Amino acid sequence: NIDAYKQLPTPKNFADALLAPDWKGWVGAYRSELTSWLKNGVFVKVNKSKLPPKTKIFFIMDVLKRKWRADNGLLDKLKVRAVLSGNLFVRGVHCATNTFAPCVSALSVRLFLAICAATFTVPSSLDVETAFLHGIETHEVYAHYPTYFRMAEASIEDLEKIRKQLLSATGKRLSELRKMLNSKINPRESFVMRMIKSGYGSPSASKAYYAKWVSVMTIIGMTTSVVDACVYYRFWPETGDWLIALCWCDDVPFTGSSNAKKWFVEQVKKHLPITFNETMTTFLGFEIKYHENGTVSMHCGELLSNIAKRFDEYLPEHNKTMPSPAGYVPKPATPEEHQKAKHLPFAAIIGCLQYVCGWVRFDGLTVLSMLSQHTCDRWNLDHFYAAIHLLSYLIETKDLGNYWTTSDSIHGKLQPYAFSDADLASDPSRRSRSAIVIMIDGGPLYCKSFLQTVIQLSTCCSEIIAAAQTSIDLKGVRNLLGELGFKPKGPTKQYCDNQAAVSVMNGEASLSQSTKHIEMRFLLVRQLIASGIVLLAYVKTSNNVSDILSKNLGRVLFIKFRDAMLGLNAHLHGAIFKQ
Repeated sequence: NIDAYKQLPTPKNFADALLAPDWKGWVGAYRSELTSWLKNGVFVKVNKSKLPPKTKIFFIMDVLKRKWRADNGLLDKLKVRAVLSGNLFVRGVHCATNTFAPCVSALSVRLFLAICAATFTVPSSLDVETAFLHGIETHEVYAHYPTYFRMAEASIEDLEKIRKQLLSATGKRLSELRKMLNSKINPRESFVMRMIKSGYGSPSASKAYYAKWVSVMTIIGMTTSVVDACVYYRFWPETGDWLIALCWCDDVPFTGSSNAKKWFVEQVKKHLPITFNETMTTFLGFEIKYHENGTVSMHCGELLSNIAKRFDEYLPEHNKTMPSPAGYVPKPATPEEHQKAKHLPFAAIIGCLQYVCGWVRFDGLTVLSMLSQHTCDRWNLDHFYAAIHLLSYLIETKDLGNYWTTSDSIHGKLQPYAFSDADLASDPSRRSRSAIVIMIDGGPLYCKSFLQTVIQLSTCCSEIIAAAQTSIDLKGVRNLLGELGFKPKGPTKQYCDNQAAVSVMNGEASLSQSTKHIEMRFLLVRQLIASGIVLLAYVKTSNNVSDILSKNLGRVLFIKFRDAMLGLNAHLHGAIFKQ
């Protein structure tokens, strides 16, 4: 019974794992982790007597997790990670001072899926096994050999005897057994481990692994994108083969011609142990689907279901279909109002929704952006109920996702286009809210709702600021497309629903008494227009898709713009949202 199995508590240590009904699976996971450490040469043994005085020796903790598949909700595997107590590391002594390592951007992932739809290719994926055990440790780090590694070396018969003792023991004897099994230091060991590889838990681990990955990409002849350091590509002009690969830590989606994909798997396998998936069905917890008409889509239904379970006690008992995320956004809370609501998990809900709305469900971005301002210490009951309303809406519409079609009859295949909007002085601080929607092949590429940093005195000025930022983002998108071999044909269309702003940026009108920062923005847009990068056009407000991210809309307009922005129109009706 999968539902009953999901209700089982996750073990926290080796003793808990031995007491679990699936204890043999957990023992196998511990053994797999020990094998990975030995196979990858993560450490060398150093006699304790040879260590310099006052040498810092770190503990190695065990982290256990049941991993579930995002596409069908079934168990993927039982996983154990041996993790260094990196929180005790001193930067510059036990790890690097700068530990930053990049990951591929959400925009690049969506562009990757749009390219898959446009080229009729199904992406594959690689999972680098025990990724952080491949980065070289450049500092002197010592760690105790954990007791659970010794236990993992024991036979199933011996472990079964220990399990029977645990099950029958009570009181003091049970505490002694658990303390012995879960000890991070084995006093009988005459040696400690000197880390040769970074290992999980080390602040330098991600940076060390990224350096290893970049070296592998360089060796096999892949080119790194200038726009996104975690996008790689290669072309073979003589055969017409091509390949595009992304890197999010140990997850590597890639697509291209069949010959190039086979070549990529073979080359990476020479340098790193990998698990190959012919068809990419999940990525970072999101489901990737392929439809009969060639559409590729990304969904977060399983992720929303898990969030719903976490906050189930706060959700309405009888959910009715929510027409939109929220009808209003409350004002800032007073200290007395916050005192009454501070025990509620408002910040936790907002944090979960930022991941969902930042990657897939852009229709919740406006309300989420408004509520996020209050996550520090200014929320009240109204803010919490607005967050619950947003979560309920997303759960009720969890089947929605992002859709990219095989072509775009209006703008052309793999030709981006954008909408910008601004709502003057809509925030209690009287700052205007900017909205940006960049689309490609009927689906979203980049969506953002944010407050402008400077208070504006006219709608025209706030619209110019939003349009200027959109033009800058569009230039980056065009550069990335050009790198990947899909250079846009002609200027990219950008739509704005303010005629005065369009005229000023097109050089057809002037802006009286404009400040320096406004002049810089519309002159930048004029430069991009003159260079043939952007073509700025007027669009009616009733057809401006970005209007959904600048303010709260009524039900009819909200659903109209939501379906257009997420790409649902293109998927269902074979045509993108038309002017």
